[in-house]
Amino acid sequence: MVESILLSTGSENFIQGLGITLGGILIVFLVLILISFILYGFGKVFYKKPEEKTAPAPAAESAAPVVEAPVQEEAEASDDELIAVITAAISCMLEAGGGNGHEGGFVVRSFRRIGRKNGR
Repeated sequence: MVESILLSTGSENFIQGLGITLGGILIVFLVLILISFILYGFGKVFYKKPEEKTAPAPAAESAAPVVEAPVQEEAEASDDELIAVITAAISCMLEAGGGNGHEGGFVVRSFRRIGRKNGR
């Protein structure tokens, strides 16, 4: 075997290596296909469909019309309000831990936006 490798040309070694590589890839994909069929079979054998419950007959609708309340849209908070709310929440969290609200010198000095630029 060693002598045949030493006496063969580079192209013969390349072709032999290519054949081994393709054979290995073929075996891997055949095993993956076999595993997928096995899993599909397990799904068919062991899966139980949930029983479908029949919906009860709908109750008679009342004759009174339903009045929908108008939806009030909440005004978007400005950046300054948002920063104040976040800073207050962090301060309350630190005070709940027994500190004075400035644990470790926590002070918001500046901020910058990250992420999307369209305002959200």
